[in-house]
Amino acid sequence: MSTKNVKVLLLTKYGNLGASSRVRSYQYLKYLERNKINVTISELFSNEYLEILYTTDRKSKAIILFAYIRRFFILLNAIVCKKYDVFWIEKELFPWAPFFIEAIFYKTKTPVFVDYDDPIFHFYDNHKNILARSILGGKISKIISKASHVSVSSHYMYDYAKKSAPQKLSIIPPAVNIGEFENNNNNNNNNICVIGWIGSPSATIYLKTIEEALVEVNLNNEVKFVLIGAGRDTPKSIPFDKVVWTEETEVESMAQFDIGIMPLSNDFSSLARDHYKLVKYMASSIPYVTSPVRESLLVTENGVNGFIANNLEEWVSYLSMLVKDHQQRKIMGKKGFLIAKKNYSTEIVHKQIVEALTNIK
Repeated sequence: MSTKNVKVLLLTKYGNLGASSRVRSYQYLKYLERNKINVTISELFSNEYLEILYTTDRKSKAIILFAYIRRFFILLNAIVCKKYDVFWIEKELFPWAPFFIEAIFYKTKTPVFVDYDDPIFHFYDNHKNILARSILGGKISKIISKASHVSVSSHYMYDYAKKSAPQKLSIIPPAVNIGEFENNNNNNNNNICVIGWIGSPSATIYLKTIEEALVEVNLNNEVKFVLIGAGRDTPKSIPFDKVVWTEETEVESMAQFDIGIMPLSNDFSSLARDHYKLVKYMASSIPYVTSPVRESLLVTENGVNGFIANNLEEWVSYLSMLVKDHQQRKIMGKKGFLIAKKNYSTEIVHKQIVEALTNIK
């Protein structure tokens, strides 16, 4: 608990429509206020920009340039006027800009708290352009080494960050407001079993990795497939019902699911992905089937709260078993909810952020 007011400048990448910004910072603001942590938010890209990006898949160079200039002067003013006790940065200050451009902001006397939920370093060190790799490949490790404290959401990111900041590093897992889910879980009263997926448009591509399995499950069972927040590039052989994601309707929409799915592949984005989607399924009191990536393996007790499917045959087997066994779904869903409540509730996780912001040096 803080004994004095702590003034924090929160430098997010997006407004609250951005999943990473919303999950990693915005949802904790009420808890921080209770602990005398006064947060001023300065997003790089607004919700309006995100809406354009999601609907057209186009980036405006003019908007990006203006956003960078605006952020530079906000930071400059904050440093000169010494307005804040902590700078809280989501990922990096200026995406795709060399480290030396933002290096100056890590050399002030104001402590810097940096948070990562994605392995964005791979966008740089795995870039197809050799010039981009040489200029940006080591950027994130330099940021981590200069930051006062670094938090990550997955063990993959932890292993990477530990090389640069072994003494100032913590894992802050993805979390949900468990009370919202507790009062609205699993309200599907239909006879048809609903297999559901929730995610961002960019993650829709992973549904194709299990397309054959979903086709077989659909042919041999009476099921309905529902996607929340999916993009346009979905498998055409599956009769998906698409639901538009909104923050206000997310919990209610997920309450229609009987089974959740999280298919992934072997790309770096999958291997480093945290278990946020699984936390949502557990909070919704539904069992799930997921691919065998590291975080999934860590939170899933196979056959207890979910299943790990190592191949298409197992996807078919586990989904078919859950579709046919309503009682098993209820038992596994209840177990998952208890896990989410104990380990992945904002009521629990926010304490780590409070501690980091109040004790940072």
